[in-house]
Amino acid sequence: MSGSGSLPPPAVFGLPEKYEGWRRGQESAISTVLDSPHRYVSLACPTGFGKSLVYVVASILNGGRALILTSTKGLQTQLRKDFGDLDLVDVRGKNAYRCRAENDEVTCDQGPCNLKASCPYKTSGCRYYDRVRAAKNADIVVTNYHFWMFQREYGEGIGQFDTLVCDEAHEVPEVVASFLSLEFKRDNPVCRRILPEDQGDRPLDDWQEW
Repeated sequence: MSGSGSLPPPAVFGLPEKYEGWRRGQESAISTVLDSPHRYVSLACPTGFGKSLVYVVASILNGGRALILTSTKGLQTQLRKDFGDLDLVDVRGKNAYRCRAENDEVTCDQGPCNLKASCPYKTSGCRYYDRVRAAKNADIVVTNYHFWMFQREYGEGIGQFDTLVCDEAHEVPEVVASFLSLEFKRDNPVCRRILPEDQGDRPLDDWQEW
């Protein structure tokens, strides 16, 4: 698929009618992704380029399942709005869904299932678990970095993918560092009991031993 100007209009791929044609550089970017012999491809696209259209179409042409990771839930919402007509599922963490078992008064991260209590909605009817199940069967899944990492580390995951898109990839190091970090707040009653009084400028080796 080398060269630009070789793609049919976006509508051919099932995209919304608002995508009437290709912007300058988009076809070339898609070709770069699909023709690259490398496992990883990095694209630096300027503001207004329309990178979401590029990676969605590249994912479709690559075949199989695609996972699109974003750094914010706002970007997830935008992708769902722009490409909702495709077989695309937007899935988020438990705190994004209201808990039916608690009459929608709390989010699912505070529901009874988190305390190992039985819940009649967990296998069917739960807004969170139903969405996770839908994501496992969707061709294109949109989620955020934190949800994906937590699912892979502590959950069952959402299946295998043939294409991985890291949107706003320059923020990935900070996201990974946040995921691997533990924060101890001095004003927390428990922390006040266990944190040493003479913290000062203690060397890292001392903290690791502690």
